[in-house]
Amino acid sequence: MQADWPLSLGIALALLAVGVLLGELWSRLRGPRPERRGRRARPHYLLGLNYLVSNQPTHAIRELSRAVRQETDAVEAYLALGNLFRENGQIERAIDIHKSLLHRSGLSEWERTQVLFSLAMDFKKAGLIDRAERSLEEVGQRDPDHLGCLYSLQQIAEESGRWEEALRIHRRIQEVSGAGDEDLLPGLETEWGRALVAIDADAAERHFRAALDLRPDYAPAHFGLGTCVLERAAPEAALEHLQQAVETGGAWALAALEPMSEACSQTGDIAPLARACEQILAREPRAWRAHLALARIHMGRGETEAARSALGQALAARPASVAVQRQLWDLLSSEGKGIEQFVAVFDQALGDARMVDPYVCLGCRFKSAELFARCPHCHEWNTMTEERTE
Repeated sequence: MQADWPLSLGIALALLAVGVLLGELWSRLRGPRPERRGRRARPHYLLGLNYLVSNQPTHAIRELSRAVRQETDAVEAYLALGNLFRENGQIERAIDIHKSLLHRSGLSEWERTQVLFSLAMDFKKAGLIDRAERSLEEVGQRDPDHLGCLYSLQQIAEESGRWEEALRIHRRIQEVSGAGDEDLLPGLETEWGRALVAIDADAAERHFRAALDLRPDYAPAHFGLGTCVLERAAPEAALEHLQQAVETGGAWALAALEPMSEACSQTGDIAPLARACEQILAREPRAWRAHLALARIHMGRGETEAARSALGQALAARPASVAVQRQLWDLLSSEGKGIEQFVAVFDQALGDARMVDPYVCLGCRFKSAELFARCPHCHEWNTMTEERTE
């Protein structure tokens, strides 16, 4: 057993095996070709499928390679072998196998469609996105209801930032499958809105509101709409949506504090920001961004002791934060203290290599200094949280 293979590869291989077995069932229902019936008497093909289901890819490759050597027209075996090579990182071999299959005469429409789809997955894994997309479009022309094709096209559209297209494809997936990820629709609308903020604020606002129509408690949409209307000099409306983001908790609640601070400065009433900080700290006492925001509120009021206490808690939770260090310097400067006190604290921060305040994906642990609703690395939605140090 290849115990050190990643779990994701095991899942992919299991799904691949299921696909191959379904292909076999389909072939039987259509009636096998007379010249291929003899293959069922050969053991290597079935052994390869058995190893595939058992997540033993090395043995599966060996048996399927024997199967295709013994019977060169075993299309399903070639497909499975090529897909295994792709999952094993041998992309060029996978492409060669699938391309050679396409040049065969006598392939059924179903077989040609599956080969095209496998070739598209090869191109995608190799980073040849344009070629993958062209192949997937051809699959879609042959089989408009091919779910694997639709999901792959949606993912490519998301990765390319073509949110309108991704949304259209996902709705098509819902039509074909009779189901879908309802939580994904507000995410797609929100990302579409975020892409339009600097180009067309009115259109961006419409997409944020469309996301909230789909899911009224969707924090990224509240955050996006709040920041959007804040740019339009509507601080009261902005505070309403940013407060909604705070109430959901998580990283979006913390991210909402900065635009809330700006909105409060425009209204001249800092109380909503103070209440938001207290609400966050009641849930997460080590939320250093909330402590930092409170320290700034206290400094603005001239409450240096309260500011020093809040900064001390922020520093304890995030000693390497440049933002905390900068605020500490401002406080020390306002008290007339010299550089020595600041250097002592800053030296402590230099001992920690992480001099940024990253957000992290709960799924793959990808880190980013920027907010994200969809992880740029593993492409999962709504997995962002703030990195914590204990």
